[in-house]
Amino acid sequence: MDAKAAPRKAKAASKAKSGAGAAARAPAAPANFKDRIYRDYYKTHILPRKGAVTIRQLDKAKKVFDLHFGRFLPADREAEIIDAGCGAGNLVYWMQKAGYGNARGIDSSVDQIEAGKALGIENLEVADLLDVLKKGRAKFDLIFMRDVLEHIEKEHVLPMLDMCLTALKPGGRIVLQMPNGASPVVGRVLYGDFTHESAYTVTSLSQLFLLSGYDDLQFYPFEPHFPKLKGNWFLSRQGWRVLVRRASWKIVRSLYWFMIFAEIGDHKTITTFNLIASGRRPPQDGGSGKR
Repeated sequence: MDAKAAPRKAKAASKAKSGAGAAARAPAAPANFKDRIYRDYYKTHILPRKGAVTIRQLDKAKKVFDLHFGRFLPADREAEIIDAGCGAGNLVYWMQKAGYGNARGIDSSVDQIEAGKALGIENLEVADLLDVLKKGRAKFDLIFMRDVLEHIEKEHVLPMLDMCLTALKPGGRIVLQMPNGASPVVGRVLYGDFTHESAYTVTSLSQLFLLSGYDDLQFYPFEPHFPKLKGNWFLSRQGWRVLVRRASWKIVRSLYWFMIFAEIGDHKTITTFNLIASGRRPPQDGGSGKR
């Protein structure tokens, strides 16, 4: 062996060995980074922003739910309703209080389900949505999926909607809430959670709904709810806060509208940072759904 080459080879071998050791000491990445996040989702994402859920919070949310989701509730109080991704069961509590005793909620978060059960909310279950949908062919009158679709990778969205269609009774509805890609401030919601994948618009959701076989599509803005000003509201700080927020919202909403209208001439665009969308399984669909 050449005398000059030997040290170089030894040095290279030493460097390679050192590199291999460093690689061996590196922490193993989980199979899916979301698994790690979801294990402590309640503690690291829900509690720091909203605090622990309380009965007072649930009761306070009634007017918001009445405003945005009351229009979708079936006339039949015995209807089979499921809230997929229910969290601590806020929406389930609201429906049960309204007399829908069969309303139930599922979520993969043990902590959130336990928090809801601790408050006495019934029909909450730790379960996988796909498993529930597979077992529930033509079972549900109404499926709620609030703040769920944005967590799902694109290649899985259409199959998920197909399964929901099959799980609905003919004439049944799915109701979605998700970040609105047409909102000028959608980034606040879309990038507020590391597990979010996509935002949606009326046009992209219409495309997906129609591909899966839904009809009677409906879209609504998720507008803020402002308490009514009563009595001597002007004597309280809270009263003035509500007044300023209400006035500010009207101004900002008009500015968004003018901005979009000026660019593309569309005067019907929904600009709230969250969007509500609903599709129906055709009443005449007596089979197992399109897919």
